[in-house]
Amino acid sequence: MNAKIREIIYYLGTLLVGGVGLAVTLGALTAEQGANIGQILTGLLTLLGAGAPALAAKKTAEQRKDGTFDAPANPVLDAFESLNAVKARVDEVVDEAQAKVAQATTAIQGAAAMLPGGAAVTSAVLSGPVGDLIQAVTDREKVG
Repeated sequence: MNAKIREIIYYLGTLLVGGVGLAVTLGALTAEQGANIGQILTGLLTLLGAGAPALAAKKTAEQRKDGTFDAPANPVLDAFESLNAVKARVDEVVDEAQAKVAQATTAIQGAAAMLPGGAAVTSAVLSGPVGDLIQAVTDREKVG
């Protein structure tokens, strides 16, 4: 039963009940006839009313199948999840880069220590702009 048929049935029920009351008021029907017709209409409407839960269950099943109750996709939430994944990957790359810088620094210091006067050169280089750059990368990780 589609929505238009249900609407028509509801209107007819309302008109019939109201029509019987009006007919009794105007004298077209006796009170006894009106009561009898009213009882018949009440019985019919009760039968229709008893079928309402079944009709509602059927309609709900249709809506569930066509996705009416499914949560819609949230593009903002999807975007945040993507950004979190990108941030996690960037953090991994930064960690890997810092580890490689630390390895390179250790290797340079080790190699320079084997050369005569190399420790002094290494110390001078690592305390200058290169050292500042290494420190900035290390500090960046601590802040982020």
